[in-house]
Amino acid sequence: MAVYYNECIQVCVVYGSKMQGSASSHISRLSEFIVENNQCFFCNAFSSLKFISLIEQSRKLKSNGPTRISPGVPVHLCRYMTWISSGNQLRRSHLSPRSRISNNVQMDLYLKQEFTSFTGRSIYSSFKERGARNALLCLTPEQRKAGVVAASAGNHAQGLSYHGQSLGIPVKVVMPVIAPLMKIQKCKDFGADVVVEGNDMFGATQVALDDSRSSGRVFINAFDNVRVMAGQGTIGLEILDQLPNVDAVVIPIGGGGLIAGISTAIKARKPDTLIIGVESEMCPSFNEAQIKGKPVVVPTGRSLADGLAVPQVGIHSFSNATNKIDRMVIVKEDSIALAILTLVEKEKSVVEGAGAVSMAAILSGQLDLLKGKRVVLVVSGGNIDTTVLSRALHKGMAMDGRLLKVGVVVDDRPGCIAELCQVFSQLQVNMRHLMHERAWVKADVFSVKLPEIGRRAHLTPSQPPHYGLGADKAVVYNK
Repeated sequence: MAVYYNECIQVCVVYGSKMQGSASSHISRLSEFIVENNQCFFCNAFSSLKFISLIEQSRKLKSNGPTRISPGVPVHLCRYMTWISSGNQLRRSHLSPRSRISNNVQMDLYLKQEFTSFTGRSIYSSFKERGARNALLCLTPEQRKAGVVAASAGNHAQGLSYHGQSLGIPVKVVMPVIAPLMKIQKCKDFGADVVVEGNDMFGATQVALDDSRSSGRVFINAFDNVRVMAGQGTIGLEILDQLPNVDAVVIPIGGGGLIAGISTAIKARKPDTLIIGVESEMCPSFNEAQIKGKPVVVPTGRSLADGLAVPQVGIHSFSNATNKIDRMVIVKEDSIALAILTLVEKEKSVVEGAGAVSMAAILSGQLDLLKGKRVVLVVSGGNIDTTVLSRALHKGMAMDGRLLKVGVVVDDRPGCIAELCQVFSQLQVNMRHLMHERAWVKADVFSVKLPEIGRRAHLTPSQPPHYGLGADKAVVYNK
């Protein structure tokens, strides 16, 4: 007996060379396979541990190239879920208690903490290793010997690198030039052959595909691979086990594999659960695909959510997820920075931009329809470069009104700046940066402009620091 995927999250069983299965587009449920009287049936997934009733008898598969999977390997989402639960290399990620932020947004928020390291032995922290290890386990002995190649901005590459090393499978990863240095170095530390090429994920993917054709390595797509999607979908089953009465799940979207897996699992077991997808404004590829009715290439820009910068969503990811998403949200970069800051301060969690977009969707006020509901935020990764983290925290403080940029014009004479500092001291403001401008001052040549960036304690724009400076000394906030 051999097991095949038909390029969606469904499984069929094959006897000899005759293949039976269903590629019906209307079967958008998570599937399990059983064999009865030499026939293949699809079953709705009831839990992570057992089968339930039959849904539909199979018909002949109509697919453009199903992928063979070795028998006896935990390839299916439910079986893979059981395998994870056994503690074999991977374990369940934590679902936080009710978040401290809940009262501020009038929702019961819970964080699915995929940013925590759950390999037990690595410093790698992202959901990506679920799908990466599942895909590696499904390789034939010949494919394992040849090795694998993938394109990734970081997290998928790290997952393949780490688990490829543990399974003895050679891994080559192609990373775009926008990939953070920290993620590139981690892949090297895990023993992968790392190539930095391509301006974005689209370019890196083309390089990886060319390498696969020339070298014989198996190309493992970071999101548009059914074995990867099945691995990511275990998050959905965990959420339902950890919070059975969940009302909504907010999920980041890059290439679409994560939301395809989670939404398939959740809608199968609890179809009334709302699925909310979130993208960065710098790369709204899934939203554009929904508008056009098919995946399209969109221009991308540098983003705090670099892990979501996929210019074109996967064909299979899109087809599996699009009808299961109840609402799409696009968040701005400023909101992502504020979300990173909020998670650090309120949840004591260091999270990358891609993982923070679900929180950004809440803080931006675009999901007020969820007020009063139990909402799970999938916080998908914690691999953030320290320099990027520093910038994000400062940007978040500015968005929160705790950093102010002030322009003050004073006389260019000894002691005047000291007087200004005394004023700010009375207002409990710390000056973080001070700079003089003489040539660009519109007042007389005996004046100097002092653009300052300060951290305030209690100062508000309704309390301008005019004390002791005279009415003609202008103070402009956030200029």
